[in-house]
Amino acid sequence: MTTISTDNEDLNATSGESHIPVGEGRDAVGRIETRGVDYIPHVERNSSPRTVFWAFEGPQFSLGTYIFGGAMVAAGLSWWACVAATILGVGIGSTAVSLVGMIGPRTGTNSTVSSGAFFGVRGRYLGSMLAQLGNLGFNVFTLWPAALATMVAMHRLVGTGQGTVALCIWMAVIGALCCLVSVLGHATLVVAYKWTAIVSCVVLVVFVVMEAHNFKTSFADSTYQYHTFWPTWLFALSVAIVNPISYGVSVNDYTRRLPADTPPARVFTSLFASIFSGNVLAYLFGAFTVLCYHSYSADFPTAWAGLSPMWFLVPIVIIAVVGNAIGGGINIYNASLDLHTVLWRVSRFSNAIIVTIVSLVITYLATVVWNFTNFLSTFTDIISAGLGPWLAIMIIGHIRARGHYRVLDLHSYTTPDDRGIYWFQRGFEPRALISWVVGAVVAVLFSSSAEMVGPISRHLDSIDLSFLSGLIVGGATCSIAA
Repeated sequence: MTTISTDNEDLNATSGESHIPVGEGRDAVGRIETRGVDYIPHVERNSSPRTVFWAFEGPQFSLGTYIFGGAMVAAGLSWWACVAATILGVGIGSTAVSLVGMIGPRTGTNSTVSSGAFFGVRGRYLGSMLAQLGNLGFNVFTLWPAALATMVAMHRLVGTGQGTVALCIWMAVIGALCCLVSVLGHATLVVAYKWTAIVSCVVLVVFVVMEAHNFKTSFADSTYQYHTFWPTWLFALSVAIVNPISYGVSVNDYTRRLPADTPPARVFTSLFASIFSGNVLAYLFGAFTVLCYHSYSADFPTAWAGLSPMWFLVPIVIIAVVGNAIGGGINIYNASLDLHTVLWRVSRFSNAIIVTIVSLVITYLATVVWNFTNFLSTFTDIISAGLGPWLAIMIIGHIRARGHYRVLDLHSYTTPDDRGIYWFQRGFEPRALISWVVGAVVAVLFSSSAEMVGPISRHLDSIDLSFLSGLIVGGATCSIAA
């Protein structure tokens, strides 16, 4: 793979898809952010490591993340086994994503456009595909649990209806709020994330104190989902990894607004601290709640809203509607930016509308038509298999580049007469793509989900090592192919 050692161009340049003069790009709270995936000029970079911290602390406090934590207990693990799997898995995922996040200040654009430096200007479509798949899947974990908890809580509070129609109405309402927040963009999202984190932590502390007397460290009659402890624990490890690594395709949506000279160590530290702490708290709260109720089903939100005291229902509705709408905003914001790399002649606003509509359709299919539990397991494996080698190649590529990029050449898809240094072979870097394919195939062989067990995993008592195997093999193949 070609080593990239070129210097950055003028820090106040504009890229081909930009129609906004330097210094006139708007990013203010309550107003629509005007830039999409175009290069952010230095004079408009209004962010800081503290801003980045809140950007990835707040989105973790959503019912979808709590479900992941509850799934570990449902698989038959005790509290302490869940704690160990969560800390290790979230630590691995947070480290990988934080390393990728150091690219944004240097390229001034999002992760998928930045990936063109390693996969080619057209090869960036691989990152966009992973981004769209991941964001659509995580929108399911945002919209469905929020709508379900809200429906049950509102029924208990004021007697509103229940059932498929009511569920779909609440999904549409929360989806519209997600779209609104994402359309407003970066500055509004960051402020919303900050208050979501603060309010959610207060509510969760109140709940823990309220239910502590019901807490047990394990179920007396629990059985391991994968027959024995280690395969089940490794399943929990893969679940703990999947939420942090999902930010690999969105992390530079926020770090791109950091000044180019921001110390890499500060970028890494702020990202790791937020992704790690937010995910650990959310996962363990989900596990704690399930162990308090002494039972688990895929309808975790129903149990939370159905068994909590009446006075606690209002906070549940606030977290479910407002918290998840804001948490879901990160998915739609990222998906609309990534779609902008393909439909770059269409505004980010229009791309957000498209993403919201598709998300609502996928959520309906995944939760009403299909089996949600199987969807959760299969989605986890697919994301782990695809993102593992992609993240490894991004990290290795950035290390080789030493932080130097031809930032305008990353946007050469807008200027067909000037292909730039990242054109490689017809827009693709074959060695990077082959490395990804090899890593992804190996990851599938090591995968284990409700719908599919890879042949290697089958001979290892269904142990799931999809992400780790894909990360290691994809990275090793990339290094050898250089």
